[in-house]
Amino acid sequence: MQKPIIPTLIAVAALSGVAGMVYAYSDVGKCNGGSETACNALIDKGSPESLKDVVTNPYFQEKLKLRAEAKKKREADIAAAAEAVKKRRAEAAAKERKEIAAAEAKFKAEGWFEVSNGIYGRWCTQTCSTADVIGDAAYWLMEVWAKDRAAGDIYAQINVMKNGTVIGWTNDTAFLAKGQRGILTFDKYLPGSGSQYQAQLTKFTTGGDW
Repeated sequence: MQKPIIPTLIAVAALSGVAGMVYAYSDVGKCNGGSETACNALIDKGSPESLKDVVTNPYFQEKLKLRAEAKKKREADIAAAAEAVKKRRAEAAAKERKEIAAAEAKFKAEGWFEVSNGIYGRWCTQTCSTADVIGDAAYWLMEVWAKDRAAGDIYAQINVMKNGTVIGWTNDTAFLAKGQRGILTFDKYLPGSGSQYQAQLTKFTTGGDW
């Protein structure tokens, strides 16, 4: 009685463990017989790693090894590139935060404070022009910057104080488009030196506040 012959095709498919995987008997046989062309055909189709225990040709095994190494290198290169992008973005974000913090620190050091949404002011009696101040009146100057939006018509009012007590008030107006700066002049005739009086901003409205 002849023993039943199990087709190599079925055996290879079973050993591969991959459902529906089909390898031509001729390619497996020819590869094991020394044909590099047949081995390459097996490498180029399906999952050749599943044949590493079936195909014994050293050329095929070396090709599998090189293929695995190339895949590992590609994955490493992709991971390294992603890490480099992540690092560059982190460095750019850190630089931006540092620049913003430095700009904010400089802004505050220059005395600016927000008097209305997007509008900033700073007291500058010792540094601003005093050309509009008449006579010997006590005066306070505030530079206003419509930095982030147009201010339109501005109305500002201050309390005049002496030793913490409110003794009067005064006001001034201006008109500023976006980006413009202007000087508000608060002056009041008071007895004695102006240095003994202080100003307290109590009201600041712009065209957008009405």
